[in-house]
Amino acid sequence: NKHGGQGIFTTTNLSIHNTILPLPLLFIIYDFFYTLLHWFLHMKAVYAHVHKHHHFQKAPSRANIDAVNVHPLEFFLGEFNHILALVLVVQGVGTVSVGEYITVGYRGMDVSWVCAVLFIGLGGVLAGLNHTRHDVVLSVPSSSVATDASSDTDATSSSSSSSSTNNNTISNSKNSSKGYLTIFDSKHHDVHHRIPQSNYGQYTVFWDRIFGTFRDYDENDRVNPAYQ
Repeated sequence: NKHGGQGIFTTTNLSIHNTILPLPLLFIIYDFFYTLLHWFLHMKAVYAHVHKHHHFQKAPSRANIDAVNVHPLEFFLGEFNHILALVLVVQGVGTVSVGEYITVGYRGMDVSWVCAVLFIGLGGVLAGLNHTRHDVVLSVPSSSVATDASSDTDATSSSSSSSSTNNNTISNSKNSSKGYLTIFDSKHHDVHHRIPQSNYGQYTVFWDRIFGTFRDYDENDRVNPAYQ
């Protein structure tokens, strides 16, 4: 299909390509829009009217009960993001043809109904874990992370700059030295509830790292009313 993928609504056409492969892209696209939305909800002019209700719970522990304890408008926008991600992954984004054989942009891919169910279902599970006291980390092996970690550790040991920066670097090095790349860590959202001007992503901090709003977990951090 030159103009994007299509939704697969039958069981006979299910495949790894349309059921498993789209999942990472769905979560990344969802979190791009959710990160921006979440940041917007923390703007002073908006926060008190919508998102403040969710942050009454400084240390969430009731899983999905706390995860969905939000303003109705926020709940609607969050769920709309799931639909938006599905549409964009299927239809593609910003495709421009250059000549006969070159296409710039993302052309879209087939997404099955099972993939859509997994996307929303796994999203609910991860959102619930974000609001528990459970320490859940999903990571994948990455040799490049281990290499970066060793250089970070050397840089840290020879540096005498800001202690908070060093603490975050050391924490990152400990997590990375084993050669794993963290995909999901329930503690990252716990950091957001302690220090709301950080970690706006729902399922991953991929976009927070890009936008400069990522803050690693530090067990010595406490809820600071000045940050709320």
